[in-house]
Amino acid sequence: KIKHGTLVGVKGAIGGGKSTLLAAILGETNLIGGKLRRYVDSISYAPQMAWIFADTIRANILLGKPMDEERYKNVIKACCLDIDLKNFGEVGDLLMIGDKGINLSGGQKARISLARALYADAALYLLDDPLAAVDSNVAKKIFDECVGPHSLLRGKTRILVTHQTHFLVAADQTILLANGHIDEVQIKEHVVNELSNDQTETDSSNNKETDWTLKSAIIDINPIVK
Repeated sequence: KIKHGTLVGVKGAIGGGKSTLLAAILGETNLIGGKLRRYVDSISYAPQMAWIFADTIRANILLGKPMDEERYKNVIKACCLDIDLKNFGEVGDLLMIGDKGINLSGGQKARISLARALYADAALYLLDDPLAAVDSNVAKKIFDECVGPHSLLRGKTRILVTHQTHFLVAADQTILLANGHIDEVQIKEHVVNELSNDQTETDSSNNKETDWTLKSAIIDINPIVK
């Protein structure tokens, strides 16, 4: 079970089913076993492949939602986009990007995609490896400011897929996926002990991509307490 307001980490080898688990929660893939019960009415999703459309940076983040100046500024800072906007000069977040604008780096695209997810006021946040496209220093700041226990999303339910397992010591529980199955659900103390004993799983032991469907999942996301 996933309780309201907790941070849940998801780890596993490449091709193990991490992204597909999130797709199952979104209702975009079919289970062929197990159960998934979802009691939330709003979900915000940051996909592994950042999606950017031809418009301004601001429009990409707001995605049609009304501007909340304070929330917007906090999200920009948390996603480490404030320095980028300064470097863009006077145009700032009104810079055109996408097919008709300038080319962005992979890290910039990932941070804009994450900012879009954070700006939405949702009950559940699904974050698919948002730290992969940035360097270690930026990844730590993004985790601390966006995802961690003292971040903008504190008090929200967060499911974070990451290969950087050292961040999972802050998770309330961690789901280990293997070959399309939920192999294990670890509490925080287990993850801390595993890391301290240098027994964390790495993708180097299994870098073969596989085609599969989610074979088994039992997930119960508790109702939101107003």
